Amino acid sequence: MIGALPVRALNARSTSKPNEKSSVSETVFRCASEEETLESAFRLVYTSYLRAGLIEPDALEMRVIREQLRPGSQVLVAERDGTVITTMSMVRGEEGAIPLESIFPREVRQQRDLGVSYAEVVSLADRRRDLRRTFAALRPLMSLMAQYATHHSIDRLLIAVHPRHVSFYGRFLGFTPISGEAIYPSVLNHPAIAMMLDLPNLAEHHPVGYRRLFGTLIDAHALRRRPLEDAVRRRFCEIADSLARRAPQGGQEDSCDAARAMSRCA
Repeated sequence: MIGALPVRALNARSTSKPNEKSSVSETVFRCASEEETLESAFRLVYTSYLRAGLIEPDALEMRVIREQLRPGSQVLVAERDGTVITTMSMVRGEEGAIPLESIFPREVRQQRDLGVSYAEVVSLADRRRDLRRTFAALRPLMSLMAQYATHHSIDRLLIAVHPRHVSFYGRFLGFTPISGEAIYPSVLNHPAIAMMLDLPNLAEHHPVGYRRLFGTLIDAHALRRRPLEDAVRRRFCEIADSLARRAPQGGQEDSCDAARAMSRCA
């Protein structure tokens, strides 16, 4: 279970400096674009997924996909003492196919046909093995993600989760299933279910989830997109391409099941 923190714990306005970081005690939650921070985040995803049995070992010891590097995508991190301890990324649907479409094309097409703006949350990972500490950091990072999405006119967030964790994502945050169960080749054929978070209607349909994600508004400056420098994007695109070429059949499309990745680390 994710430990519920007081709503006041996440507030980008209180002590933010020019880079507009929001903090819970010494943990900092922010949008990232610096090369060093991104590399740390991608290495954390690799380590977390490897421990969870979702990927095979790779000499590069990074997990990054091209979709994370699109102009409209955004990597989010939680840092403590300058070290990335939790990360997730958002991939917008308007810029092309999202990873979820590799196994749930009909469900993603339905979102597109509705005319809503949607994005997928991918590459969620945490370095810690204590689930209580892990989920305590996840909630404010999900809050940053939800408010970032709303600030950038995204209506719905999509994720792929292990079937065992559907009830958790629904009960705690307000996600609803939009698919049946399918095999996800890019995570060594583990099962997955697609879920959706309806941001404009969350307050009405899931008041508790709304309070957890929007109970304290984050300053708009902290929600600005942090674009990648061209050289940084080129470097990680080359790495993503190299990883994709060596990936098992099914490619390196990503999934976002924090509970799956973290429960195996406990």
